[in-house]
Amino acid sequence: MALPRISVLMTAYNVEPYVGAAIESILAQSVPDFELLVLDDRSSDATGAVIARHAASDSRMRIVPTREKGRVPGLNTLLAEARAPWIAIMDSDDIALPDRFEKQLAFLDAHPECGVLGGVARNIDASGTLLAPPSEPIAQTHEAIVADKANGIPMRNPTAMIARDLLQAVGGWRRPFRFAQDYDLYLRLHTLTRLANLPDTLLHYRIHPQQVSTHSALAQTHSAMVAWLSCEARLAGRADPLDTLGALPAIGTLDALFGVSDADARARRAVIERILYAPERLAADGLPIAIAHTRDPGGKARLARVPLRLARAGHPLAALRLGLALARPLSRPDARPVVRA
Repeated sequence: MALPRISVLMTAYNVEPYVGAAIESILAQSVPDFELLVLDDRSSDATGAVIARHAASDSRMRIVPTREKGRVPGLNTLLAEARAPWIAIMDSDDIALPDRFEKQLAFLDAHPECGVLGGVARNIDASGTLLAPPSEPIAQTHEAIVADKANGIPMRNPTAMIARDLLQAVGGWRRPFRFAQDYDLYLRLHTLTRLANLPDTLLHYRIHPQQVSTHSALAQTHSAMVAWLSCEARLAGRADPLDTLGALPAIGTLDALFGVSDADARARRAVIERILYAPERLAADGLPIAIAHTRDPGGKARLARVPLRLARAGHPLAALRLGLALARPLSRPDARPVVRA
C-alpha cells in the first residue's frame, strides 16, 4: 500500500459544534493524497461521536486512541502513528481552504530547503462569518520569520506543514508545555531548517468562547518565556535543562535552572505586562508574581498605579499587600528586554 504524502494531525476536545466542519474541510482538499489522524482527547460532549461518523465514511481518516490526556501528549501520539513525509497541523475548530495542501506541496516541491511552511489564516467567528482581514502582511522568508524570535514566531500553527523527519529529530512537542508548545517547537526547528509562509490564505481560524483566552494569559506568557530561555541556552551552547524536565519550571526557579542572573526578573516582567490591566488575574495567581516583581529593576515604577486599580476593582486586600511591597526600597539597573507571548 503506497504511503500518503501528508499525515494530518488533529486533536479534538469538546468541539462538537465545529469538529465536523473541520474534518470535512480536510477531506475536501484538492490534493487527495493524505491520511487524517484524529484523536479525541476524552471529550465530555459528543465530539467523539461526530469524529466516528466521519471516519466511517472515508478510509483516509483514522481514529487514534488517547493514551494520555492533553494536547501535547495527543500530538506526540499522532506523530508516532503518522506515515507520510509531511505533517500538516489542523485544529479541530478551524476550516482549511480546499487548495491548502495543493499550494503548500507546490511550494515545498520547489523549495527543498524549507522544512516548515505556513500561510495566512483569516479569522472567523463562531458561526463561520469572516472577521476583519489581517492588519499587516505575514512574514514570508526565513529571515523575516526569525528576525524577532524572542518576541514570537509569526507562524499560524494550524496552517503549518512540517517535515516528519525534523519533528522526529527534535522529539516532537515537549512535555513541559501545556501552552506555547508551538512557539517552543519552532524555536527548536529554526536552527535545523528554513521556515517560510505563503502569502495565500490557507485557513479560516475560528474565534469562539471555548478557546484558550485571557484566563490563561499568565500561563501562556510564563510558558513562552521559558521557551525563549530554553532557546537562549541552546544558542549559547549550554545544555537545555528542559530536555530532562516533565513539567514547566516555576517562576522563581529560572535563574538557578538556566544559570543566568535575570531569568526570573524577565519572566515576572513579561507576565505582569501581559496582565497589567486584568485586575482579576493580578489579585489572584498574579499577585505573588507582582509582589516579587516590586524587587526587580523597573518593577516599582511599572506597578505604581496597580494598587489603586485593584482597590477600585474590588480587591482591597490585594491592593494593600501590593502597596506594602511597593513601599520597600530597591535599586538595580534594568534588565534585558523580554518576550511577549
